Amino acid sequence: MRFRSSCTLTSVTKGRQTDRLHGQAQQLGLRTIQTFVPDGGGRLLEKPWLEMKGIVKSFRGTTALKGIDFDIVPGEIHALLGENGAGKSTLIKVITGAHRPDSGEIRIDGESFPHIPVKELASLGIAVVYQDLQLAPGISIAENILLGSMPSKWGFLVNRKKAQRLAEEAIAKVGVKMNAGQLVGELKAADQEIVAIAKALSKNAKLLILDEPTALLAEDDVERLFDILRKLVKQGVSILYISHRLEEIFSICNRITVLRDGEKVWTRPIQDVTKDQLIEAIAGKLHAEGDLYYKTKIGQPLLQVKALGNPPYYDNVSFELKSGEVIGLFGLVGAGKSELLKGIYGAMKPQTGKVYLRDQLFLSSSPRASIDQGIGFVPEDRKTEGYLPRMPIYVNANLPAYRRIFARSGWIWPKAEKRRAQALVEGFSVKLSSLEQEIDGLSGGNQQKVVVSKWIGAKIKVLLLDEPTAGIDVGARRDIFRVARKLADEGKAVLYCSSYLPEIMEVADRILVMSEGRITGEFDRNERFNDDEIMKAAYQ
Repeated sequence: MRFRSSCTLTSVTKGRQTDRLHGQAQQLGLRTIQTFVPDGGGRLLEKPWLEMKGIVKSFRGTTALKGIDFDIVPGEIHALLGENGAGKSTLIKVITGAHRPDSGEIRIDGESFPHIPVKELASLGIAVVYQDLQLAPGISIAENILLGSMPSKWGFLVNRKKAQRLAEEAIAKVGVKMNAGQLVGELKAADQEIVAIAKALSKNAKLLILDEPTALLAEDDVERLFDILRKLVKQGVSILYISHRLEEIFSICNRITVLRDGEKVWTRPIQDVTKDQLIEAIAGKLHAEGDLYYKTKIGQPLLQVKALGNPPYYDNVSFELKSGEVIGLFGLVGAGKSELLKGIYGAMKPQTGKVYLRDQLFLSSSPRASIDQGIGFVPEDRKTEGYLPRMPIYVNANLPAYRRIFARSGWIWPKAEKRRAQALVEGFSVKLSSLEQEIDGLSGGNQQKVVVSKWIGAKIKVLLLDEPTAGIDVGARRDIFRVARKLADEGKAVLYCSSYLPEIMEVADRILVMSEGRITGEFDRNERFNDDEIMKAAYQ
């Protein structure tokens, strides 16, 4: 039996087998968490550091958490999974004091709390790294880590020397070397993630909550992050890990808790769970792998890109996108994929090259001109580019259609407006309280469904998707896969951009690979996708 020497071992056995496994683990220098699971319930022999019992939380008559029991022990990585709207965010906000539970008990290191006071979060040892990181790009690493607690001298001057030392100590806890004086905005995404983790650890966190930490990281950066997390676990730090990438869960986590519709489905040790069981627990029904792709009739080119360039983002990019086809545009973070899509759409005007739509020269001067010509775009950052914040769901669902459908003779027809929005959100299974609800109140996955659904029925011919599944659950992800294939089946074309290779391989007819702004490889499903060759092209 082999163990990775940097991992925590969780054994789910009894008697002599437990003793034998723990003996082997100790010989290898592994820290063990002994668990006893006679009924698959994930009950622990080691005392939990955080324990929650019967947590209930409601909002305006809707119960978001229905009597949740949850615990996490020192030195484990515990995955919290569920579809968007399952209650994960609400539970995290209860743990971090942002929400006060209606009922239930919370115990931290044996001390009971009716709710967690936000002001005492740091002193209790709880820290969160959100998906958007919440870092200030215009100031240094040290200033970000110590923001709000910069050391001073003589009561009114910043003690730069001490700040540098404290920041370096926080970075050292993560096990990496960085220049604490460098601006955060100059760092790549993976290094910004490390700064955010160092910031959390600077307050001596005992529980580190990570929300979609790998959403925009390249594959090698993901493994680097995992090595850091394993080091933290060996130091006794507990990690609550939220991700929709299931292979990461099986790679890094010790236990899994699944929520669905505000209720706990189960908590189980990782070795007691298969991928199909996990998908079934999350989505409520079993989705067989590979059941979404089906062949469509591929016709003539709809979109032709010829020698398009906008240095330093991309240069001399050429390809054809045919009717009935889904092309996957794959590359590592920073390869130029997003900028290329924005160039085609008219959001970032290219400096060189030409774009043809149905053999006609297409000069996209603006997104509005692209929409008029039948090109839709789902941007990577839905919060700043994908929807109108603080506006109702029905308005966001109808955004591309107002000028063409509702604004005839200068009038908007409310009944038609809401009827169309209702059909779109129902077709996409968006979970909402009403069409008048502000889109900000939806979970991330349901927000993304609205952003994608607005192009359905908008008479588009080409849809550009930029990282459409980042930070959303497995059910919503597969809904987006279905939309891409359905559009292709209707004779439309989809350019599906992602830095996550498994989803590209699942949905695409062809894969184009970008590296440093150039197309470095092309792969056809008919010749079988080879993930090793695709990754080699991504590193050229």
